[in-house]
Amino acid sequence: MKRSRAEGWPTLAAQIPTKDGKKLDWNDLLQRGKLTAEHMEEYLYHGALLIAASAADKARLVYAKKGWNSFHLDFNFRLYWFSADLEKLNKTTEELRKTHTDWDDDKLKDEAIKAAGTIEEICDCLPQVLYYMASEITDDYWYYVRVEFDHGGPPVKSAFTATQLRENTEFRKRLFAVAAGGIWTGKPNQLERWLKQQTHGVRVVKTIDYVGYAKEFGAWIFADVAIQNGKVYRANAEDYFELGRVSVKSLSKSVELDLNTDLAGFSTDWLPLFWTCFGAHGLAVLSFYFLSLFAEQISAKLKFFPFLEVIGEPGSGKSTCIEFAWKLFGRIWEGFDPTTSNAAAVARYFNQVSGLPVALIEGDRTVDQATGRPQKSFEWDSTKKLYNRRGFKARGVKNGGNDVYDPPFRGTLAVVQNHPIQADKATLERFIQIPFDKKGHTDTTRNAVRKLETLGMSALSGFLVKACCAEKEVLETFFATLPEMEKLLAKEPLLKTYRIVMHHALLIAGVRTLQRVLPITDEQFSETLSVLFSLAVKRQRDISSDHPILEAFWALFHDIEDAAPEDQPALNHSLNPKLIAINLTDYAQYVGKHGLQFQAPNISDLRRLFPGSTTHKFVGNKVVDSAVRKAHNAKCMNSQRMSESVRCWVFER
Repeated sequence: MKRSRAEGWPTLAAQIPTKDGKKLDWNDLLQRGKLTAEHMEEYLYHGALLIAASAADKARLVYAKKGWNSFHLDFNFRLYWFSADLEKLNKTTEELRKTHTDWDDDKLKDEAIKAAGTIEEICDCLPQVLYYMASEITDDYWYYVRVEFDHGGPPVKSAFTATQLRENTEFRKRLFAVAAGGIWTGKPNQLERWLKQQTHGVRVVKTIDYVGYAKEFGAWIFADVAIQNGKVYRANAEDYFELGRVSVKSLSKSVELDLNTDLAGFSTDWLPLFWTCFGAHGLAVLSFYFLSLFAEQISAKLKFFPFLEVIGEPGSGKSTCIEFAWKLFGRIWEGFDPTTSNAAAVARYFNQVSGLPVALIEGDRTVDQATGRPQKSFEWDSTKKLYNRRGFKARGVKNGGNDVYDPPFRGTLAVVQNHPIQADKATLERFIQIPFDKKGHTDTTRNAVRKLETLGMSALSGFLVKACCAEKEVLETFFATLPEMEKLLAKEPLLKTYRIVMHHALLIAGVRTLQRVLPITDEQFSETLSVLFSLAVKRQRDISSDHPILEAFWALFHDIEDAAPEDQPALNHSLNPKLIAINLTDYAQYVGKHGLQFQAPNISDLRRLFPGSTTHKFVGNKVVDSAVRKAHNAKCMNSQRMSESVRCWVFER
């Protein structure tokens, strides 16, 4: 247009107005019979707006077309406000009519508005409401706004609350913060008029507050990639996904996955290296991560999903294995330490994802330097409800009512640490334990690890995309294989606990199903099956006996009692020879007095483990007549006598 005018050509422009986000071309209009003279007049009007030389010229075009006395308009990525003084306009029009008798009405109106109209800048950038977002559960609502600039910088996008969008002062604050200095100088009524036009018929986009599998849409939804029914979708220019007739996006910014959607470039050349490094134990871990993608679909039928516990001494390879598994999911991560996070942070970690593992590392890492025992550890028993997909922690909704927000657990739980988890039997039954050690570490395995670590994200993260795209085939194979694996393990007479059988059968079925995505050989599957079979038997044996901490306590207890004089019991307060009664305060004092701190279990661990004791069956926590106190009082003066009633943990001898 600029060149044409410079060369002296008379110029016009025609533009098709965009309606409801639909963009048509001239051929579309021709086929719909919308290229009549009347239609062309509308297109030429929009073309004139497009090529207006100034904000004032554009305002006069709008006034001539619409006849509005005041309105907002944008020009060169800034917002302006036009207003006309009607009295001055009429007076100027009459004066011009008398002095310029050769002008037609359009010319008179145009010249009069130049004198009677005023235009002012109300914003030095251009905000535009793109769509409306709502979270019905938490009763939160937002408008997603794009802000563009005349300085050529990239546009910014951000969510505004209803208050931030409607209140003049709040809008000025929010815009200044979001747009890196964008300034709104408009008045409240100008904001109201602009907002009314922006939000009329605005698109509604459904939201989720996590990333991963959203069962209400039957799709995996991440920041810029969504997968539904085997098809990959990219987020559009306005940062949401159009899945058929549904518009949806994730509000979560905490979990970012770098996913390679070019499956033609996905290679499985790393699998032999992975097997060399980690063998069957690594493949079992990979099976858990793989099945985590389908945890929502699996738990919908089974009503549970097991936990994973990866243990091993430092340098055993467990962290390297876990970090590689995360690379397959497009994430550089290992997990978070629950002992350094407060309760609210831990709850948010559990709610951030769906169909992805939530990894906890070193929950027992903080230790007393003198004794080597944990001083602070995560309460693993608090995870029990996650097993059946119930929420970890509820919170009140700020809506003036009694509503609470208690989202179900949608992910899976993986724990990685040096030492086994310390918890009651019901909790331990929920975990599949995969141990790592340094046996078999050679120059070959070390070289393989180094090669694995050099592989970039783009070469690996297609795994998640490929697995999710194969959803139908994966689930059919898994549910067809699971009963077969369950029957196989159930034949072993040493396996008596249903959970242990089902959990290990599930992981074995996962390895078999993983063959649909990765070229796992039958020999590798057989070896992994054998390892998981052995781990199931070991888990059954561990669950059936006392926890190692309890075993150490009972051994120490009996050593102390056996060494005590018959007339002066050391720790057993029970007068009933068929019972044992232990007061933990007395126990701690005895341990400290006799220098047994290094071999004596921690009191907090004992409180947690006592109810599950099998060496001596737990009876209850109650007040008893103390044999220890009676023996003490029999030898003391009245001033040194102690109360003979004491609260104890009571067990069958």
